[in-house]
Amino acid sequence: MPELPHVYGGLSKLFRKLGVLLHPTTCGPYLLELADPLGQLVVEWDTSWKLYPPWRQDRHREFVQRKHFHLRAEGWKLIVIPLESYSALPTSEEKLRFLDSLCNEQNLNHLRVGSLAEECQRT
Repeated sequence: MPELPHVYGGLSKLFRKLGVLLHPTTCGPYLLELADPLGQLVVEWDTSWKLYPPWRQDRHREFVQRKHFHLRAEGWKLIVIPLESYSALPTSEEKLRFLDSLCNEQNLNHLRVGSLAEECQRT
């Protein structure tokens, strides 16, 4: 069951703005929208089912919980972004700072395009 386009679309654009390379990939039956397949890392909302219509939320919550369980069992690292906290931020600049801080806290700087270019220039 792939996510609807609106679920990760905005988040994906902000990661690109930060220069963080996350790619869609598959792991078994799961489509991972924001992933580093080589590092087995995936970024997802903590409660993505809340972005769906009420009649679909229970089923989607079960699906997401099962997906997270299987990904962890396969050795994937999940970075789970709190949807409620992120959504409460009023501007895209604040959301960008939030994600930038998350990238620093989670050691995702190796996925930044700019950091690779800077490192190559130093050597």
